[in-house]
Amino acid sequence: MISFFDTITDMREMIKRNLDLKYLIPFIANEAIIVLSTLSVMIFLKNENYSLMELISTIIMMIFIFFFFRKDFNKDKLKVDKETFRLIIKYTVIIFSLNIITTSIENLLSTLLNVSLDTTNQGMIIEMLYYNPFSISVSVILAGIIEEMLYRYSIFRIFKNRKTAFFISWLIFAFGHFSGFNLAAYISMISYLTLSFALTYIYYKYDDIRIVCGVHLLNNTIGIIEMMVLMFM
Repeated sequence: MISFFDTITDMREMIKRNLDLKYLIPFIANEAIIVLSTLSVMIFLKNENYSLMELISTIIMMIFIFFFFRKDFNKDKLKVDKETFRLIIKYTVIIFSLNIITTSIENLLSTLLNVSLDTTNQGMIIEMLYYNPFSISVSVILAGIIEEMLYRYSIFRIFKNRKTAFFISWLIFAFGHFSGFNLAAYISMISYLTLSFALTYIYYKYDDIRIVCGVHLLNNTIGIIEMMVLMFM
């Protein structure tokens, strides 16, 4: 007869074979940093300066990432050679093209359904850019690196089965940008699901965080430039 302790031991061995729970720490740290940064700004500045909250939490999280993941990489793994740069440019162009297609589909649906998309994440970022362009630009651009270290690198370390990691990474990143239970938010998920699938595929194919970080960073930079152009039109 199998004892309770044997069952617990078997479960621990199964978890050890399939999961690496160490990489849950960055997710916990990210949430804690966001909460503490928000409370600090509200308490000490006595206002809800969202762009400053974003900037502070982004910088602190970048510092955390540097120290937490420093043993995972040596200098050679972080160098961007010509082939890596070529792949970054190639997939940035592909994702930019996909963004044009998905944005066109979203705009068509919003027109047909008479729904404004201004309440989505992009609309909120444009609003914050208007009041504090530097803080929100830095936050959004660096967020690409943070998100890749969390939603791609960490998830592919937590789940040792790469197909499982692909599926979870794709959905968690996409629905992490879900902005509310309304038709505008549902329509906007077309872009996020497509972007998340493309980024996850890149990491799944090459297993190289440099490529996917570079693509995400450039994609966010292009997005910020587009939003700034919209602001002054």
